[in-house]
Amino acid sequence: NFSHDTKDVSKIISKIRKIEKYKKKHISIIADLQGIKLRIGKFNKKNVKIKFNQKFIFDNKNKVGDSTRVRFPFPLVLKKIKKGSKILLDDGKYLFIVLQKMNNKIITKCKSLNCLLNSNKSVHIPKIDFKFDRLTPKDRKDIKAAAKLGCNWIALSYLQNEKIILEARKMLRKDIGIIAKIENKSALKNIVKIIQATDSIMIARGDLAVDIGHSEVPKVQLSLIKKC
Repeated sequence: NFSHDTKDVSKIISKIRKIEKYKKKHISIIADLQGIKLRIGKFNKKNVKIKFNQKFIFDNKNKVGDSTRVRFPFPLVLKKIKKGSKILLDDGKYLFIVLQKMNNKIITKCKSLNCLLNSNKSVHIPKIDFKFDRLTPKDRKDIKAAAKLGCNWIALSYLQNEKIILEARKMLRKDIGIIAKIENKSALKNIVKIIQATDSIMIARGDLAVDIGHSEVPKVQLSLIKKC
């Protein structure tokens, strides 16, 4: 998982390859890229508690977060958020409602009980669309690292159309496959071109459920299997 620290991953892969030789069975390793999924910054400790109805700030200050604020490093997204907007954190577990916008920060109120936040958790903002159709500098760097480590598949996270797949394809050897992770409405809208461009799709049900509603996932899942 390239969203997290990968400094020891070469040792893990080396162990897997030794087992592969010993067992005489092929093992495929997937490099799961971070993609352009929106994430909050880091906190000063684990499990930062935010109380129900407590005010909480999202800003673009390059500082470690605490129980009163956290970094949200997407200024263009901050501009689009409006008073009354919902902000869902950690794959939709925790809900915050926007009370006020001020320059490069938004003041929200926590509307979840037992809210425990950790560094780099996902952010989802319903009814606000953002276009991302280029690989991030981190993903480009991680694709090169994954190829060097001998990964067999590259999983592209949070793509919206086929453009990122085509860009990644140019960077990869022919023996490395691409998995397109389907986790938002935009990807569903562009699914035919995505299927044509990729080698495989992964239905990322957690994120997809946050975007389209849990009850819709089984129906969409069957539809995607048929399309493939």
